[in-house]
Amino acid sequence: LAGLFAWAGCSDEGSDPTDPNDGNADPVSFAQDLQPVLDAGCLGCHGEGGNGGLDLRAVNARANLVGVDAQSSSGTRVIAGNAAESVFYRRLIGDGLGVMPPAGALDSTTLNLFRDWINDGAEDN
Repeated sequence: LAGLFAWAGCSDEGSDPTDPNDGNADPVSFAQDLQPVLDAGCLGCHGEGGNGGLDLRAVNARANLVGVDAQSSSGTRVIAGNAAESVFYRRLIGDGLGVMPPAGALDSTTLNLFRDWINDGAEDN
């Protein structure tokens, strides 16, 4: 029986090899991985009373993103589980809405963190 349980535990059924968070990887943390990016690159325009009504200070950022209608574009800022349709992510990648931050696009590693966080449910973590 021990061998059967060991074999069952090794199954990769249901895993997605294209998902960097599948398996043993830790999920992206909003507070630890993403908020520092927002602090460094976004607060100049999106602090208290931010442009487009978007305040990205740590105390407000996630609540002002997830499930909130965008003011300057049609759609929702962040749709948990769907980065491709999230206005915020589309702005980060410059998908027809203008790229943010205006100084230039974020590097691909950072963009992937935002994408993965959104696609994994945009958790408050």
